[in-house]
Amino acid sequence: MQILQQATRPLSQTEASSGTSGASLVAVANGVELPSDKEGAGPTSRANAKVSEALFKPNAPSAIEMKLHLMKRLGEEFGIKLEDHESHASFGRAIQAEINKIKMKPEGALILSAIEKKLGFDKLGFTLDEFVNAVIDPKGTDGQKIDAALKDHLGLDDEGEDKVEASRAALEALRIDDSGLYGFVNN
Repeated sequence: MQILQQATRPLSQTEASSGTSGASLVAVANGVELPSDKEGAGPTSRANAKVSEALFKPNAPSAIEMKLHLMKRLGEEFGIKLEDHESHASFGRAIQAEINKIKMKPEGALILSAIEKKLGFDKLGFTLDEFVNAVIDPKGTDGQKIDAALKDHLGLDDEGEDKVEASRAALEALRIDDSGLYGFVNN
């Protein structure tokens, strides 16, 4: 009976104007930004967005996985396979040797700049040389800079706990109230 009551519940004015909640679920699942507070979204919309994000992004990549992916893509650009090297440092030195060869060419700077843009390094906030130095020496200053940039891009905080955990906590705060409707429990 409660399920039927929920299904036949008339939409409020704000729900009718903002569309169905299914639209926000589809938007989050497809990686589309949901409107923020300044665009008129209220606390309910923000909570729904956090819950949807927690549901659709449970296996978000870590900074290490993203770094490895970028390393493989960088190797593909130069025809060097990560698997062919005994360590990441030897892979990084092989990439560095290829970069030095390209730098010697008159159009080398343009080629390297195009590779940076293709891999998205410019959007992540570091250069190709910084990334290669981070591959060779992950504990160095460039390694720390790359790790920080990747964590920032993925929405991870300094302690390594991601912001998705906050969304999962919001999901756990969902409870069924006395009338059988879902709502957030105030702590």
